Amino acid sequence: MLKPVVLATLLGLGLMGPVVAQEAPMRDMRGFPEADGPFSAALVVVDEAGHTAFNAPSDQGLQLTDVSEVAVGQRVFVKVLFTGMALSDGFGLVTYDVRLLSPDGAVYSETDHKGLTAFRGATTRPEQIFNNSATLGIRFEDKDMAGPYRIEVTVQDVNGNRHVPLVTTLRLVK
Repeated sequence: MLKPVVLATLLGLGLMGPVVAQEAPMRDMRGFPEADGPFSAALVVVDEAGHTAFNAPSDQGLQLTDVSEVAVGQRVFVKVLFTGMALSDGFGLVTYDVRLLSPDGAVYSETDHKGLTAFRGATTRPEQIFNNSATLGIRFEDKDMAGPYRIEVTVQDVNGNRHVPLVTTLRLVK
């Protein structure tokens, strides 16, 4: 089942990957509900179209559909959105850990990844919304167990020593 993700219209908010190309106009940003101080994050699972949408220019806005069910062979992507990182000499560093648990609770196919890069670089606008530069793609096979898979992510603002745990479920249907 697909459910729309309402993140506010990201038009002009400077949604971006690891390189700052152009600064967006100042907006009153409050961040995401899951937060550690000023650092906040959100987790979405998107299909191929949603993943491609992240390549569009920020002035075109971004509308995402969060995928909660997936079929064998369908590729989905784990996207981490965050804002409010601390800067050190104008540079931000945000990493994340991710693991996928099978319906039986076991770690799925070596998906316990630590220290993936979400953002590393210069910015003057840490209040922008950023997305992870290293993206985890998932494609289930026939041999995989049907049922709910738990995706656990912890996003770290390294400079600010802040951590935001995030969890979502992705159901494999056969």
